[in-house]
Amino acid sequence: GEDPGLCTSSFSAHVATGIIRYFLRNLPAPICTFGLYSDFCSAVEGDSTTLDKINSLKQVLSKLPKANLLLVSKIIGLCHAIESHKHINKMSAVNIATVIAPNLLKPTTTHDDPQSLMDDIKKTTDVITFMILHYPSLFKDEKFEYSKIQYNREKELSLR
Repeated sequence: GEDPGLCTSSFSAHVATGIIRYFLRNLPAPICTFGLYSDFCSAVEGDSTTLDKINSLKQVLSKLPKANLLLVSKIIGLCHAIESHKHINKMSAVNIATVIAPNLLKPTTTHDDPQSLMDDIKKTTDVITFMILHYPSLFKDEKFEYSKIQYNREKELSLR
């Protein structure tokens, strides 16, 4: 399509992720809806095979509203692309998930004790890490354009 006029020739990856996190944090509800929190966590918990977890997550993802599914696929696709350059940017799937998970997936309950808060943080990080690592299998129909992301000499994100 037509260029919307956004100047993306070269900017810090920190600026890009900050904008995404700000946007997600200010939504009235998480993209991976409150109602599906337990389903997302259950899909990746336990000793089932990777393929079983992928299939379970696909079922949960199919329950999302279409707009949410599209947005989560693009965000996870971007995270997957960033992770593919971890040798340059030092951002593994776990590191990315630690930063972005609380903005994508969260329970409706508030925490009275620190242990339950830590348990939920681990659960959400595990779910988003799995989604980043298995993005191509989870979102076969939603291709993220990896060719538009590259890293320049200064190790900053650049979009073409």
